[in-house]
Amino acid sequence: LQDQRGTFTSGGDFNLWRKASVDARDTFNWVSSQDWSDGTIFSAGASADGIAEFEAVLADPPQLRGQWIMWSTGDGHELSYQNGAYRQDLIEGYMGFMSILTHGKSKLVIPEVKEHEPYTDWWANLTACRDVTRPQDPDCHYKEVKWPVLM
Repeated sequence: LQDQRGTFTSGGDFNLWRKASVDARDTFNWVSSQDWSDGTIFSAGASADGIAEFEAVLADPPQLRGQWIMWSTGDGHELSYQNGAYRQDLIEGYMGFMSILTHGKSKLVIPEVKEHEPYTDWWANLTACRDVTRPQDPDCHYKEVKWPVLM
């Protein structure tokens, strides 16, 4: 079990999962290098932790053999701007709640999200797939998945 970057007792600063793929790669490398590990990794995540699961896809980890993702999204922009409308309830409400768990850092994410209303490269680290109906698009990484995913 791994806390998200900058939450609870995890090191670093909370950054809206923007480094989740790097964290996943580092964790998978660490786990697979342990004496007790056979190098095979299965992972799971629900809700916010599911976002981190989707972002693990961006790291293309060779050790990952399967994922179980529940109640989550692989598109951070659509989560924040559903059908183009800013989700104030979700972003400000959730980040306000998370403030305690992120040592106040989650509130710093709110202005960043507002500054990046249109989809740009800023959202790339928060997007495993922009449009699930178009898996051939370059910003849909699902075609790179080589393991079973249960969503």
